[in-house]
Amino acid sequence: MYVYLSFNEIFAVKIDGCDTRAAPGITKFPANAATIQAGSAMFAGEFRCGVDDKGRFVLPSVFRAAFPVEDEQLAKSVIILKSLDHSLWLYRTSEWEEKLTASRQHLDDEQSRLFMHYVVAESAPSEVDKNGRLSIPKRHREYAEIDNEVVLIGLYERIELWSPLRWEAYLVRLEERHEMTLGKILSIL
Repeated sequence: MYVYLSFNEIFAVKIDGCDTRAAPGITKFPANAATIQAGSAMFAGEFRCGVDDKGRFVLPSVFRAAFPVEDEQLAKSVIILKSLDHSLWLYRTSEWEEKLTASRQHLDDEQSRLFMHYVVAESAPSEVDKNGRLSIPKRHREYAEIDNEVVLIGLYERIELWSPLRWEAYLVRLEERHEMTLGKILSIL
């Protein structure tokens, strides 16, 4: 079962033939999910998507529902960034602009130059097309070693894009490094 989170409700969604019986307090994914207000929906979950020769993949419908429909052009606009671990970060443009504004207040001049050169100059705009596809620029695909499949990881306000091999290797390193801490975190759930 995949769980979709918003600040107001939690929904259960059937993915890959999983059982969709909802736990107490969880309802089925609403038919009007595309009308969720901007900023109220979060990205959550892990998905694997095929990537075509042009670097396009279909964004899962649960993620597409997080884009508002009022201003179609702005709503579908995203920014793709390189991360330090050879994955990519994807933000809705409106949230990326908010992060840029906030970062200016927290960085000194040297940090700001580094941020502008490494992050902002290396960012790439993209948009979700009418078929729900998103295109990853070639230089970003090469950096992240994304070929014919991409792993999407929903992390609240952003989506991480990973090559399957890098994602699996990252999880192994993470588990080895934080096994005790993860046990404590999971025990409170």
